[in-house]
Amino acid sequence: GYMAMDLYRSVVDELGPLVGSAVLHSWGEPLMHPQLFEMIRYGKRAGIRMETSTNITLLTEERARQVLDAELDVLYLAMDGATKETYERVRVNAKWEKSLRNIEGFLDLKRKMGSPTKVIIQIIAMNETRADVEAFLERWRRPEVDQVNVKHLDTWGDQVHSSWQVGPRF
Repeated sequence: GYMAMDLYRSVVDELGPLVGSAVLHSWGEPLMHPQLFEMIRYGKRAGIRMETSTNITLLTEERARQVLDAELDVLYLAMDGATKETYERVRVNAKWEKSLRNIEGFLDLKRKMGSPTKVIIQIIAMNETRADVEAFLERWRRPEVDQVNVKHLDTWGDQVHSSWQVGPRF
């Protein structure tokens, strides 16, 4: 579910002076939260370095502008595949072409706005993506991308469905 804004403000007010950064995501799509941008701004006003992640499918031009206007410090773009086939197999119901347009649109808007938001594009290393890793790294290593990650799948102590088997570390 969504954290209520009153609870969020209370947590930031109490812990803000004690933390350096906050990550506004965990097992879900943060861009679905109706108050995400307000949360980012509130954390920033408290002096907290704010980060979040998106699976890119909802990163429309309007949301991209809101992310940048809120002065998010770090945005992780989870693009799990370097080919249409891999991406659409891993991100069920997502469309490769739309996600690419969303990324390119975000990067273009970031450049036009002169935003300091750090962009990290990442792929999760799992059996389904193993063959795509090198092509993924090659595709996204470019000046407007601050970092390209290969993230290892966290199964949370094997609590994640067994179909998400992790192969050898990359």
